[in-house]
Amino acid sequence: MWYDRIKIKEVSYMIQGVIFDMDGLMLDTETLAIPAWLKAGKTYGFPITEEQVAHTFGFSVQGMQEYFMSLFGDKFPFEKALQIRKDYVNEWIDEHGVPFKPGLLELLPFLKDNGYKIAVATSCDLERVTRYFHQGGIMDFFDAVVTGEMVPRSKPHPDIFLKACKELGLDPSVCLGLEDSPAGLESIFRAGMTAVMIPDKIPYSDQLKEFTGTVLGDLSEVITYLENESRTR
Repeated sequence: MWYDRIKIKEVSYMIQGVIFDMDGLMLDTETLAIPAWLKAGKTYGFPITEEQVAHTFGFSVQGMQEYFMSLFGDKFPFEKALQIRKDYVNEWIDEHGVPFKPGLLELLPFLKDNGYKIAVATSCDLERVTRYFHQGGIMDFFDAVVTGEMVPRSKPHPDIFLKACKELGLDPSVCLGLEDSPAGLESIFRAGMTAVMIPDKIPYSDQLKEFTGTVLGDLSEVITYLENESRTR
């Protein structure tokens, strides 16, 4: 269901829940995804480019598969290539630690201390979310975890954010969604939530004005955003 921006702005002063994307928003895993996919392409003889990988940011596994198959045809060994991607990222994290994006470790305690409900709505699989969150010591901050395999349609459809709102027991109109990708921002908007963009690999552009006019530099700025918002209640 589509909601106009006027309605969203009218309810934005009632934020009770914050719903995060994961890759590129909370964790700097999209930086790792690029060399991982390039390695997979080289391994199997397919000329995957950085631009093609960036195009998949925010996609579900099924969406990535459909995209790469459209580029390279049925001979592209997607499952094997995906495993190379997963192994590359997991090995990097095992060696170097979970790559948190700036401001995350300040924002999560702020939200918890101030009574906001917290969820993650990510296109990736549950195993990867729980692995990274436990390794990084942040699992206990979250009241709900919603992943791509739990909903019938992936971003930019609103399903994943609507389910996250339902798991939190909140109406979408009182939830703030944080995203770095165009598909994710559209998903938040279509769910009837307030959307905030924190750009990662894809910069903000005029094409995204339909979904949000709020762009922040990093996650720590969400604290100021919410503090200012709370003063208008």
